[in-house]
Amino acid sequence: MNKKILLIDKDPAVIDVITLILESEGYEMYVAKKPFDKNEVNEVMPDLILMHNGINNEGSSICKELKLDPELRSIPLILTSTNPNIAEISKQNGADNFLIKPFDINELCKLIISTMNKSQ
Repeated sequence: MNKKILLIDKDPAVIDVITLILESEGYEMYVAKKPFDKNEVNEVMPDLILMHNGINNEGSSICKELKLDPELRSIPLILTSTNPNIAEISKQNGADNFLIKPFDINELCKLIISTMNKSQ
């Protein structure tokens, strides 16, 4: 069974490219609806969440909310951002990992694998 990734991003071009590439890597991709609703995570129960920090300027607070939820906190979450302080933002809000945009697709794929492996 393929691993499920829930992608939460605001840029349609980024969503299309990441979805295409990760599906070609064998992942089952789900794209969150806008505006984001935490119930989507409950419905999909992904193996990993890949979320842009800039979602409605509240990606970090969404991350914190997910990580405080007893049913969802074990789902690994990677925050992406162009913000140079994303490492600190990720740490403060409980993200399992982070990636600075723009990023190399190979780097993304390696980070997804290592983040999923760390959470098992």
